[in-house]
Amino acid sequence: MRYPLRWLFALNGPVSRREYLAWGCGLMALKLGVELLVAHWLTGAWPELWLLVAPSAMWTEHWHGSQGGLWLFGIWSLPFAWIGCVLSARRGVSAGFSPWVGLWFLAPFLNALVVLVLAVAPPAKNNGLRPHGLAARLRAAAKARRATLASGDDAAYFTEETHSAEVASIAPPLGKPSSWPAVIVGALVAVAITVVAVMIINTYGLALFVLAPVAVGVVSAVVQQRGGSRPLGEVIAVGQYALLLAMLSMLSFGLEGVLCLAMAWPLAAPLTLLGSVFGRALAEGFGPASTRDSAGLMLLAVLAAGGVAWDERHDAPPLTEVLSVVEVDAPPETVWARVVSFPDLPPPTGVFATGIAAPLRATIDGAGVGAIRRCEFTTGAFVEPITAWEPPRRLAFDVASQPPTMREWSPYDIHPPHLDGVFLSRRGEFRLSPLPGGRTRLEGRTWYQVAMAPGWYWQCWGDGLIHAIHRRVLEHIARVAAADRR
Repeated sequence: MRYPLRWLFALNGPVSRREYLAWGCGLMALKLGVELLVAHWLTGAWPELWLLVAPSAMWTEHWHGSQGGLWLFGIWSLPFAWIGCVLSARRGVSAGFSPWVGLWFLAPFLNALVVLVLAVAPPAKNNGLRPHGLAARLRAAAKARRATLASGDDAAYFTEETHSAEVASIAPPLGKPSSWPAVIVGALVAVAITVVAVMIINTYGLALFVLAPVAVGVVSAVVQQRGGSRPLGEVIAVGQYALLLAMLSMLSFGLEGVLCLAMAWPLAAPLTLLGSVFGRALAEGFGPASTRDSAGLMLLAVLAAGGVAWDERHDAPPLTEVLSVVEVDAPPETVWARVVSFPDLPPPTGVFATGIAAPLRATIDGAGVGAIRRCEFTTGAFVEPITAWEPPRRLAFDVASQPPTMREWSPYDIHPPHLDGVFLSRRGEFRLSPLPGGRTRLEGRTWYQVAMAPGWYWQCWGDGLIHAIHRRVLEHIARVAAADRR
């Protein structure tokens, strides 16, 4: 039997146990073999075999933890994930299970058990050839009608009226079911994944910020299709409403505040859209009858997200440097005194009026290396032991402790876990360089870590906020030092 490429990616068609085992083992060998060769080429050594069953460890070890390597590894894995899902779904149908069993292929830890069951399950009585989708069922009915007419049995002759009645019995009922069940179920999935990932496993990672939005789109699309095919635009809109309802629910129940939700939305909305398109395609391919399994799909989404969150590596995130520069109308000797400590800044405005921690003043206890500098923010104080004291050229310090990064906007007095231990400032530095005309180039540097994934996304927010903090401090120092000179 010839197997064209479209056979691997198709959503319909029976799959025998032999085909499932042969193609599964062959594609797994291809994928892991290429990854082992690439790992050997990059590192000069063969990785330990246990890494083959730990995706997050594979990303870290094979691709040196780089974001570019992570995305390359993810793109390489996508076609294998799709083939594994659809082959498992078709094998499940052939064995008499729900087609949604195929999505369990993506659930960490549980996927091995699912593959084993599908590999040994005998074929269903109807050989797994039941038609899926309205068009396929109409074709099956028309074929049966032609066979009856060809038999010459006049008593079984179908008139046009009886044929129309038959088509009506096959087609889904007329009327447009409400979209609210799909919106509510999608929102419940998002809230449940948030509780599992954050409150139970205590991790802010790909399970929360990537898998959860995709799951919202998939589940809401499947529930929306329960009465028959729906337009793509309507399915996408329902997914976005479900995401919005989930965010409002988290705000109402005190799980998150406005600021964090607003920062997460630009990442979550496109992923939910992709999930909606994917879910609609699955529901169309597996047939309207499969949408009755939405409760199992919801459970799958929560368990899969919990498995991904548990599996995510908790290695130290990379250290990121942020540099900001101003020119001061004063010599370095005058600027130095205001770098070491500076008086009160004006009340916070702009982005800092939203609750982001804003610098207020700086004081120092002692002088030289070992002195303790305290930079007061609206949320508390940064305690900064001095590590380099080179007047009037360089002042460097570590960060021994830091306050929360923001005050969340919420109807309640909440303190989500991401306010502590996720956005970490590690050290800072001021450099002063003389310029012609008695002026000074003042540089401010901060090295920080952000322990949330995807790192590239949250680093964009971190860089922008630290630049805003730098500008507020450096411009204040420039104004005060210029006044001192005058």
